[in-house]
Amino acid sequence: MGVALQDDPAANDVHQMATALQTIASRRVSPWTPVTVVTLIVSVAAFGVSLYSVLQTGSNNTAQETAANEQQLVAAVQALTQVPQVESQIDTTYKDNATARRNLLGQENLASQAQADTAAQLITKLHDQVPASESYEVGVAYSNAGLYELALRYYQLAIKRAGVPEAQVLASAYRGLGGAYYNLGELSQAKSAIANAYSALRQPEFPVSEVNASR
Repeated sequence: MGVALQDDPAANDVHQMATALQTIASRRVSPWTPVTVVTLIVSVAAFGVSLYSVLQTGSNNTAQETAANEQQLVAAVQALTQVPQVESQIDTTYKDNATARRNLLGQENLASQAQADTAAQLITKLHDQVPASESYEVGVAYSNAGLYELALRYYQLAIKRAGVPEAQVLASAYRGLGGAYYNLGELSQAKSAIANAYSALRQPEFPVSEVNASR
């Protein structure tokens, strides 16, 4: 299905260029008359402007999409960080009703897993723009859901991206990695991950007093 030239400036410019070139090709003597040259130059310039506009529009759309994905990821991670508090409230409120407590915790677990899946998809889209702490929270959510192989992926991603100022995240990610390996029966790898967690804890940027504050 063709696109009308008036609806596509770039296509219209290409058409004008082709017309100018066809005019030149049809002339046997002195095809490069002043009028023809000017027409071709104007057509080329217009095409360049149209192409720049198209590329700029695409760049703006990409930036807007990235910003929207980042906002969604922040929202999903914030929801994941609230999971322990919500679970604690359920335990306290329904401590005398085991059935209700079990059902509500199950629902919260499913909701947490759904948020983790959403965050995981966004992390894939955003690639290196994702902070280590957000990858770590996704790993925690998958660990809580018992999906340890998925948890490994995001703990490892957090470890890869954690810089020196994020020593707490690094230590927590190694600890989570160790727990996931342990639950998968990979005891040697679990031991290695825990050793790396202790190494991160000994970094000057990570006071030992903060150990109990991390999950």
